[in-house]
Amino acid sequence: MTISDGARKASKTGRRLSQVVAASAAGTVFEWYDFFIFGSLAALIGRHFFAGVSEAQGYLLALLTFAAGFAVRPFGAIVFGWFGDRTGRKRTFLVTISVMGLATFAVAFLPDYHTIGEFRQRFTEELKGLFLQVLLLCREAGLVRLGHISLDGTKLRANASKHKAMSYGRMLQKEPVLAAEVARWLDEGRREDAAEDAEHGPDDDGWSLPDELQETSRRLAKIREGKSRLEAMARERAVATGDDPAQVEVAERAQTNFTDPESRIMHTPDGFQQCYNAQLAVDAESQVIVACEVSNAPPDVQRLPPMLEQLHAHLGRYPAQLSADAGYASEANFAVLAAAEVHAVIALRRYHRDEPPDADPAPKRASRRWPHRNAMRERLASPEGKALYKLRKQTVEPVFGQIKGARGFRQLLRRGLGPVSAEWALLCTAHNLLKLHQATAQP
Repeated sequence: MTISDGARKASKTGRRLSQVVAASAAGTVFEWYDFFIFGSLAALIGRHFFAGVSEAQGYLLALLTFAAGFAVRPFGAIVFGWFGDRTGRKRTFLVTISVMGLATFAVAFLPDYHTIGEFRQRFTEELKGLFLQVLLLCREAGLVRLGHISLDGTKLRANASKHKAMSYGRMLQKEPVLAAEVARWLDEGRREDAAEDAEHGPDDDGWSLPDELQETSRRLAKIREGKSRLEAMARERAVATGDDPAQVEVAERAQTNFTDPESRIMHTPDGFQQCYNAQLAVDAESQVIVACEVSNAPPDVQRLPPMLEQLHAHLGRYPAQLSADAGYASEANFAVLAAAEVHAVIALRRYHRDEPPDADPAPKRASRRWPHRNAMRERLASPEGKALYKLRKQTVEPVFGQIKGARGFRQLLRRGLGPVSAEWALLCTAHNLLKLHQATAQP
């Protein structure tokens, strides 16, 4: 080999080495390009895709997602290395570059919590309608026969703190205090404005309150809004009872919540909490939910007639039998069930004083007083009645256990009676879909 041949060979080897280095550098640039974009936008991604946490927590969760990319890199190298040895490294390289590019492009189509929230707001009524559609599918599959229905309710935590509630009496005390404080700040602002105008000219804004002082103005506005709301509710109750709304007085203990005004303070196993009252009517044979609703009335006794009518509207007839606990016991409810020809077994309350004053229009000493209650007492004492009432514990209570225990749904996310009803209906729809899937799945 001559000297010139050796020089040409060394030059060719150097060019190949340069090509290898250039290709490796290009691959590294492409590989790190996605990581660079994600790392640069981690704070923005945390705000959009991790709701319900602080900004710092969202940022850390985004970085953890970023770290997951590094964790799976060795596995990706093994997989694509195997394909590279069999199909060619150039093709594999092009595939990996395309996959990274498509993944980066597809991030733009992922819905964040703003998009999901807007979807729920726009299609609230449609989400409610899904419950009926799935219920009819369950009936076609033979899961709804309305032989025995169990009715019960549970308290679901509202998306509001009970510490954001205030009584009417407390509002009467706080309103003049906050109003005087705001007036004092405004007077002080006027004096300082005049002094600053003399020193800095009339263009200086001397009316704006500092950020730390605007909170009191907002609290005053919230209190006045809550006070007007309680007064309006009292007038509506007066009109419903035939009283003069102009003469009505709001009880000092009447409360409203500033975060979710339609939620109410209710008694729960964890004490008094800001809640809604969620109702379910469940078919005993399949544990399919046949009627559901949410109300802000703590007692269950008021919910039996509307639940019965909802069930009739959905399926065209009343159930043959119905069981419920003592919370639904009243002479008026027993009369409604008798008129609908529903054979009901409902536990009785211990004392008659729990009954509403107008539950039975018969005179107190009349022999015909409480006829439905007396018939219910006899029915519960019979062996047939005892057997039917036992079905309640294995029908509706397990459904609440599946929803609150197995699926962990104990607190509502939306606010307001309408949105909360749609959220509860969507959850009941998911429950019925699971029952339908289990019943129709191939063995």
